[in-house]
Amino acid sequence: MKVRESCLSLDDLARSQELGQLLLAAGVQGLLFPSVVGAGRNLIVYLENCKPSSLALQNADLMQ
Repeated sequence: MKVRESCLSLDDLARSQELGQLLLAAGVQGLLFPSVVGAGRNLIVYLENCKPSSLALQNADLMQ
């Protein structure tokens, strides 16, 4: 099974979590990927790898 397919599996989240930790350790700031549960995409932001001024949230109050 390819990395993308294994990371998008609904049955096992372990692979996607492992990849997430590798990306974080590699200094990646974010990743855009397809939704597993339907149409659309998801965005991950690794705050640990972003400078305070490099990330600006718009409409953050709508996320609560």
